Amino acid sequence: MAGVVLVAMSALWWRLGSGPIELDVATPWLTAAIGENFGSNHSIEVGGTQIERDANGRTALRIRDIVVRDSDGTIVASAINFGDGSTVVQSASASHTYNAAGTYTITAMVTDNLGAATSKSATVVVTVPNRPPTAAISATPGSAYAPATVSASATGSSDPDGTIVSSIISFGDGTSASGLSASHSYSAAGVYTLTAKITDNAGASSSASTTVTVKAPEVIVSSPASGASVPLQVHVVASGFSGLPVTSMQVYVDSALVYTVASPNLDTTLALTTGTHTLIVKGWDTAGHSFAKSLTVTSANQPPVAALSVTSGSILIGGSIAASATGSSDPDGSIASTVISFGDGATASAVSASHQYKLAGTYTVKATVTDNLGASSTATTTVVVNPQFVAIRGSHLGDFIPPAGNPM
Repeated sequence: MAGVVLVAMSALWWRLGSGPIELDVATPWLTAAIGENFGSNHSIEVGGTQIERDANGRTALRIRDIVVRDSDGTIVASAINFGDGSTVVQSASASHTYNAAGTYTITAMVTDNLGAATSKSATVVVTVPNRPPTAAISATPGSAYAPATVSASATGSSDPDGTIVSSIISFGDGTSASGLSASHSYSAAGVYTLTAKITDNAGASSSASTTVTVKAPEVIVSSPASGASVPLQVHVVASGFSGLPVTSMQVYVDSALVYTVASPNLDTTLALTTGTHTLIVKGWDTAGHSFAKSLTVTSANQPPVAALSVTSGSILIGGSIAASATGSSDPDGSIASTVISFGDGATASAVSASHQYKLAGTYTVKATVTDNLGASSTATTTVVVNPQFVAIRGSHLGDFIPPAGNPM
């Protein structure tokens, strides 16, 4: 029964927010009550009855146009006392706002033309409907790998006119806990809705919700990308993630285990043969659970990269240069041979070599490097060989200096 009254009073509170409510059903009762107190020698008229809510949320009872008539004379004065200590209203009708809930006695006093006075009373019960609490909920972390422990809190909840007496947190998987704070473990991946239901001391309640995402343990491969073309020496980088510590990582190539590391992170280079391969990178956690990522790559031999340098790009006839291809490299193997051609028909099968030029001209020096699988590449540079020259010191023939062994 108390619950029904509470619901009815709450509904009345929200209805009063739209304006006064006519209580004409109470007018005959108020008229009869006032008439019984005044006696049969008076006639009573009540214009109407309203209940309303003021700006502060308080309930007010308004009785309009109370008229008391004396059967053997006239009423010359009327006063209404609303029973809460407020100033008595010198009028036959008045409205009044009550500042607090309670039972109040309203007294009407009238005086006739011969000085006779009488008063009668009626009671009114003023109540303040309960306002519901405001629920709030937060969850940490908002996203995690299974198995995940999540802490939920409804401590941010509040009640505008009372106290919170109970809180129930539902975790979205069929489990719940009583209290403003609670923790819960999720073993299965999914998106869960957490709801806090808050109840105040008058029985009113409200709810608030949030979501938590629980992810299945996984391996994330940073390199290579699935479907990529890779060199025969492929660089593999990956990490394992779980709600429990990840203890080891493994790499399988075409179902064969080729690498293991006792760490949640993997960074290694693997040798592949030419062709398409399936790589599986697997992680293991402390519970012995495994999780994996599969990808496909196509491997092929990558040619070497040739590099060539010379000690000088310009010399005189009879001069020598040194050429070097030591800066050459191979991305997925090794360099098996190097041949340096000096552009005048001379060659050297070596990574570095020296050569003397006997004729003037511009020569292209080329280094050809070949890797262990037969792929090759070249690098070139030019060398200018200049003829010998003489120096002339002045404008007179006598200043000419002939080359040694050639007298004028």
